[in-house]
Parts: sequence; C-alpha cells; structure tokens
Amino acid sequence: MGRVSRSRLVLALALVAAVAALGFDARPRSDPATESAKSPAEVKLQPVEENGSTALWPFTSRATRFETLTLPINVVVREDPAVVRAMLTREATDGSGSLDRDGEQRVLPDLGGDVWGRTHGATRYTYVHDRRTDEGSWQTEYAQLHVGTYLGSRQHVRLYAVPGEDGRATAIQAHREHWDWFRLRHTVGSTAAGQTYLERQFYGVPTVEEVSRERYANGGILDADGWATVVDVRERPALPPEGVGGGSTPASLVMAAATLGGLVAIAGGFAEDEIDEVRREAADALAEFRSDLDVTRGHLLLFGSLATIPVAVRAGSVAVERLGVVANPKLVAAVFYPLLVCGLPLCAYRFATRLGFAESALVAVLGLLTGVVAEYTYLGIEVIPRYVLVQRALLLGAIAVVAAAGTVRHERRWRENELLALGVACWAIAVAWPLLDLL
Repeated sequence: MGRVSRSRLVLALALVAAVAALGFDARPRSDPATESAKSPAEVKLQPVEENGSTALWPFTSRATRFETLTLPINVVVREDPAVVRAMLTREATDGSGSLDRDGEQRVLPDLGGDVWGRTHGATRYTYVHDRRTDEGSWQTEYAQLHVGTYLGSRQHVRLYAVPGEDGRATAIQAHREHWDWFRLRHTVGSTAAGQTYLERQFYGVPTVEEVSRERYANGGILDADGWATVVDVRERPALPPEGVGGGSTPASLVMAAATLGGLVAIAGGFAEDEIDEVRREAADALAEFRSDLDVTRGHLLLFGSLATIPVAVRAGSVAVERLGVVANPKLVAAVFYPLLVCGLPLCAYRFATRLGFAESALVAVLGLLTGVVAEYTYLGIEVIPRYVLVQRALLLGAIAVVAAAGTVRHERRWRENELLALGVACWAIAVAWPLLDLL
C-alpha cells in the first residue's frame, strides 16, 4: 500500500474537525481601541473610609484605561503599603520585628500563616480619586507577593498604595492561579480563594482591630461576589521583652517523638517473607489483568509516555525552581517547554508502531488525558476555565492523529505519510492557538 487509505484520512479529518468545532466562538469581540474612553464619572468609585475624601476604583486594569479591567480589588488594609508588605513577608529593617518608616520606629503585627515571598508578574493598574480636588491618578502596583511556586500553583497578590487626606491605605488584588504550560502564563482559577487565604492571616492578630467585609459591587468576574475584605490595624504595642515564652521543649513534642519511634519499630518488625508474598500477589494480579486486556508492550509504552510527560515536566520545573539555582523561573520554563510540546508527539508517533489504527488513537488519547488529569491533581486544581478545556480537547484530537500516523511508520517514509503531516499541523495549531494573544 503506497499511501494512507482514503477512509483513514477522512476519519482523521472528521475527528479534528469535530474537536475544532468545540473551540469555535462566534461571539463578537470588542476592541478597546475602538471604544470611547470612559471618565472617572462614568465608573464606580468606592470610598476607602466612610465619608472619606479618597475613592478607589475597585478593579485592576491592563492599561491606564477603565476599559481594560481585569480582576476586582478584594482586600483593603487601612495601613501604609510598606507596613503591609513587611507584615506579609516578615521583613524589617532590623532584627526586632520593627520597621523604620518615615523616621518612626513601628512595630509590625505578627501575622499567622505562611510567609509571603516577593515575586513578579504582568503589570496591572488601579485608579485612585480625590473627591476634594476632583483629581485622580493611576497607581502601579507597589509590590507583588506570592505563596507557592511560580511554575506550579500559588496564591498571588498585588499591593497598591492609596494615598489621601484620610491616611494611606493599601488596596490588594488577591487570587489563586497556576502556570499553564500551553499558554506560557498563569491562569487565574479563583479570586475568592486568594481573598479568603489572605483574610485568614489577619484573624486573631492582637494588633488588628477589625476584619470585616464591605460591599464593593465589583463581582461577576470568575467567582468574585462583590464583597471586599477590609482590615483595620490599630496602634502597635511595644515589643515584648526578650526571652518571653522560653525555649523548653513541650511535653507534647516529646510524646510525639516517642510515638513515632514506636511506630517505626513496629513497622520494622514485619517479616521479609510477608513483604515478598505481597509483592508476588501484586505481580500475579497485574499479569492476569494484562492477559485479560491483551495489553502489549506497545500499549504500555504509548500510554505511559503520554501520561508521564505532563506530570514530569510540571514536577521537574517546580523542583528546579525550589532549588533556587535559577533566578528567573521563565528560564526554567524555556528548558522544559520543548520537552512537553515536542516530546508528546514524538512519543505518540514512535510508540504507536505495530498497534492498530483505532487502538493507537484511543490509547494516545487516554494516555494524554490521564497525564492532564494527574497534573491538575498534583496542583490541586479543581476548576478549569472553558477555554482551557477546549484547548486541551484540541490537543487530544491532534495527538490521536499523530499516533494513528505512527501505525504505518514502517510501511513508508515519513515524507509520504499524509496522516503525520495532518497530525503535526493540528498539533502545531493547538499549541499555537493560546499563544496568539502574546504576539
């Protein structure tokens, strides 16, 4: 047979067309450049203090325009942004837990929870308006902080200075996000999760006067409900004397250590023959399962490689980031990205040899789908945006065609394999589609 059969080619084209139809969005998209610019009088402004003169536009924006809004402001701390940043990062100008700000030594509240680290991301702006002078200004973020990993999942906040006659305050946009390898940027999964995570750190802190929620009417984006957390920080008391809360080892730790030692001793008492028996039973069960399904080495290689690569790229990049040997995590991404986008189709084409046309496509889809689900499970992601699901569906369709092309790899050269050309083209489109708005 000199060429791929017409029925197979038609079947592959139908599969790609069906998957691509899922991604078609006929809704008209407005271009902000063609819209008339809004003035501060045409948008909602929220007073930072009750009956105060300073008002805040409760959103962030990609540019200094109201039309390019992105996410809602969902936390406001009535405190200087330098103090808020130092509270979250546990940073200070000396070792006493105090911050030298404007010539005044100020004791920082001791927040609970995780320590936030400094990070970077895309620049976003917010607008602050002075009602007395009827003037306003666009504020760039004062700082960006996160808990988690840049190439994994994280809680991410942007801090904005809110100056005014009522005293300085800090507006915060908090959200949970994860790095999307096929978009090469972060995908925000929840604003409510980020707000709640940050809010909990202020509960029970003696120097925090009140933590409440106020209606900002900026909901409707993702899971934002339009309520912002407002934190009032009272005057900080003097530092406690050194040595308070001594360094003796609690009795509970001693008991826990003793209990752990006992469990280890019990676990070590299992006889080696019992362990070998468990291994033999597991091997027999696996062999019986493989014989029932007629699973071959080709099936395992195809399924296993496609299921492993997404998880390996995710876990490997996060591990390298945590080692701290590379200052910029995007450099780590530049190394692992080719392993993902090139490794998946190469494995699908290589390991589909000697498998049937339909079964290779099915095994490839199941393998990559398993890898995607395992990756999201590793990140703890529960909600995935629709456009991400559509893009993953396109990838599944493309990898099925590439695997099907691998079934005729020994019959003809790759230059004569029409299915391979179709599969590579579909894979390239599926990979490039989410990157188009980066160009």
